[in-house]
Amino acid sequence: MAQIKYQEESNLKEAARKLKWQQHLSNLILFRRENYDKWPQYLSNDESEKKLGIWCQLMRKNFKKGSLDESIVSKLKEIGFNFHGTDDNWKVTFEKLKNHLETNKCVCTKHGKLYIWAVSQHSRFHKLPLEKQQLLNSIKLLNYFKKPKKWSDRFAEFEKYLFIYKNIPTITSNPQLYKWLKFQKIKYKQGKLNKDHKALLIKAGIDFSTNKRQDIWNAKYESLITFKQLNHKMPGYFSEGEEKILYLWCQTQRQVMANTASNRKGLSQERIDKLNKIEFKWSLNQMFEETWNNTFQKLANYIQAQGGSTIIPTKINGKHHGCISGLESKK
Repeated sequence: MAQIKYQEESNLKEAARKLKWQQHLSNLILFRRENYDKWPQYLSNDESEKKLGIWCQLMRKNFKKGSLDESIVSKLKEIGFNFHGTDDNWKVTFEKLKNHLETNKCVCTKHGKLYIWAVSQHSRFHKLPLEKQQLLNSIKLLNYFKKPKKWSDRFAEFEKYLFIYKNIPTITSNPQLYKWLKFQKIKYKQGKLNKDHKALLIKAGIDFSTNKRQDIWNAKYESLITFKQLNHKMPGYFSEGEEKILYLWCQTQRQVMANTASNRKGLSQERIDKLNKIEFKWSLNQMFEETWNNTFQKLANYIQAQGGSTIIPTKINGKHHGCISGLESKK
């Protein structure tokens, strides 16, 4: 009796299992009728689809292990079941990409996995099944990955720009051409610029031989040396003309050194060494102290020359002068 009862319970369990399996199959068929372009996803937010997705994953797992009955495999094949799941995942990702492009009109590196997937589809496009190619063409994916322009095309644009505007493109007038030219100069410094390309650029007026910024800095530096030799002091704030220009240049060097100058790179060690060599004053306090000492010495010399008199004229040739300029004019 116990054996019979056990057999009956086993039969009931098997019947219930088959009935449940058949219900899943029926639900899958209904799902596919409504969603002919995809299979249920086990990561779906919809609870019904999620359960079906988990069941499909179980069928795939058992199929790979070879533990599915032939009758079950046969029934699944009748409805075109996707035993591998790859196409299913492909279409889900495709839909994500499609929605993303409709919203953002682009896909770039910051979009992570979606960008990587799009790049892989672009690189493998002609190896993909026709159905997938058609889907990718429907969202014009290839247009988002156009090949970069040839060097000759860029150079032709550059020549056209020169012909029209008679000037080298700037970051504001033509950012793309400006960056392209900058890249050519970088390649030249690295010794990677094609000789023919270099010849064409030189012929068009691009100068690879000099660093204009460095030349300007060196010229100011030499002017400062000359000024110090002639005047025995650093350029002052209360000055005019060339001295004022030199003072402002010196201030810029101090600000760059102190990292308070906006949009300026720090001073190179070479420039720091050059300025230190001529005893450059890196702070205004140092400069003011030197100016005070120099002025005091001039005052002392003047008083000594006047036999100890501390009377200093306020006017020279009918014009008001400060102490320093008054002393110098009096001499």
